[in-house]
Amino acid sequence: MTGAVLFVPAAPDPMAVHQHRFLRIISGEGRGPLDAAARGVLWAASWCYRRAVDYRNRRYDRNPALTTWLDRPVISVGNITTGGAGKTPLVVWLAQRLIELGRRPAVVCRGYKAPTSEPNDEMRLICRRVPRAVCISNPHRIAAAQYAIEEEGAEVIVLDDGFQHRGLGRLLDIVLVDATCPFGYGHLLPRGLLREPVENLSRAHLIVLTRCDQVGGSELARISERISRAAPGKPILRSEHRVVAVTDLNGHGTAEGATDGRRALCFAAVGNPRSFARTCEILGYELVRRVWWPDHHHYRVADAEEVMSLARGVAGGGADVLLTTEKDAVKLAHLPVVWWPPVRVVQIEIQFREGGDRILLNKLREALETCGRAVRTA
Repeated sequence: MTGAVLFVPAAPDPMAVHQHRFLRIISGEGRGPLDAAARGVLWAASWCYRRAVDYRNRRYDRNPALTTWLDRPVISVGNITTGGAGKTPLVVWLAQRLIELGRRPAVVCRGYKAPTSEPNDEMRLICRRVPRAVCISNPHRIAAAQYAIEEEGAEVIVLDDGFQHRGLGRLLDIVLVDATCPFGYGHLLPRGLLREPVENLSRAHLIVLTRCDQVGGSELARISERISRAAPGKPILRSEHRVVAVTDLNGHGTAEGATDGRRALCFAAVGNPRSFARTCEILGYELVRRVWWPDHHHYRVADAEEVMSLARGVAGGGADVLLTTEKDAVKLAHLPVVWWPPVRVVQIEIQFREGGDRILLNKLREALETCGRAVRTA
């Protein structure tokens, strides 16, 4: 691996402060006796967690009245693991397609780790990329969806991170599986990263495999076969995150020429930072250092100064450029900082393989066309 990796704990949440250590334990990379003991404790907690997940799902399965159905179509995008599976690029893609179809979409999310009375980083990014969409952050997502319909004139609700939110009925349930870590190390939280058993993919209408360009063909086939066993007959679409631009913090394009050989420090506060690093390397940058914060970290001026100091202190003349994600950029742009080395933002979009975009668009149209017949009341 090129360059040093620095994990920066910056929050009191144990799952954030000790994220790097936690991942070493649950992935099996940590092999000492203390790590083995920790895995045993986590497994016991995972057993309890599974009982709670199973009980909650059985309640919804046995009592349809617990689910609220709106008089507008609801499209859910979710996953079965914690961390970044690439939901935001797909939500952006769906909102753009809905606008092209003449509909007014509203993206509703719970606003995980958002500052008080402010949208979180994903919602800020969606607002920037799809300004014509209604964007609402509210932990009470049924109320948020109703508000979007009644007050904002929303015609379609896109429920961000909605697979586990069974209280709101949906006509199309899309679940993403990250090909670089598809099944959360094989265990439920907190022993692994699974939010519910893989077999629960059977609830989904369609599965999207993301980051397929970062694993080999045989591994993709193995993952697809495992998903097919869990969700027989459900379409499995393959996709990758394609770089569409490298910009400054304000989204303006740069004209710096080739990236090959440029020394870069990459930093991010996202669910899957290793995938972001691989994307930067594919672009041709030489990563001389990586700096990761916990997912959804709220940047301070001190954080920016630390990044710049680390970049200038890299042996061999320092880094030429700082690389970060769009999700981080929406939080960095307003810091009163003069960046040097300059910050460059890697913009990505989801790109489907083998006609997957047509399959998904057809499913989207079907949900819209059958809304009148499918909508039910609680």
